[in-house]
Amino acid sequence: MEMSTVTVFFISFVGVGLIYAIIAAFTKIFYKNKSIADLSLFELKVLDDEATVGGRLAGFVVNLFSSIIAPPIYILAGIITFIFWILAD
Repeated sequence: MEMSTVTVFFISFVGVGLIYAIIAAFTKIFYKNKSIADLSLFELKVLDDEATVGGRLAGFVVNLFSSIIAPPIYILAGIITFIFWILAD
């Protein structure tokens, strides 16, 4: 079964978006090198380990939906699609 390029791009886009949302909601990776003044209340709570489970889940949903407009998500999905296209030939 051969998948089209659009299907591969969509699957990689959803996968990268999910990974981005999980990392943003449950780890400090994105917030370590930012100034405290640049962080939102949610990001500050995650950085200080004060975020509740409900707050982290809400942050996960917000980050998941915001990944729709984030250019790095599209770029990574495009790179994954290109690699898949190269390997499939």
